[in-house]
Amino acid sequence: MEFKLIVYMMIIILCFSLNPFLKKKILNKQVLNTDEYFMINHFIITGLLLVYFIILIKRKKCSMNCWAKLDRYDIIYILLGSFTSIIGARLLISLIKKKDITYLMVHLQPVVIALTFIVGYVFFKEKITLNKIMGILFILTGLIFINRN
Repeated sequence: MEFKLIVYMMIIILCFSLNPFLKKKILNKQVLNTDEYFMINHFIITGLLLVYFIILIKRKKCSMNCWAKLDRYDIIYILLGSFTSIIGARLLISLIKKKDITYLMVHLQPVVIALTFIVGYVFFKEKITLNKIMGILFILTGLIFINRN
């Protein structure tokens, strides 16, 4: 694997691992309810994305006309991706407030991995290998063991 890919993967893993705990820190203080937290968080994200967009435009890496490149199906997929992001993020915040993150993520991530594998194969014709099948089986077996008393 190339070095840049490994670094990016490590950063993603670190962000995805720390993010729920950072959310829980605020939610445990009970200063904000889950809807208030969700809205403030996304307003801040929107502001940061606008700054990033402006930087990209100034560096000529993005165009204000980028919408013109999209057909209606592209826009539908972007909207569906946005809705699934919002729904997933909002529901995760509710779960984080009610349960231990170590319980939630250990249950959510294996199923996400397995479902991603199935969707990739069925809808995007990604290759299935024996190693991938074995990996999914080990992940699901691990989930079963975690839930045994």
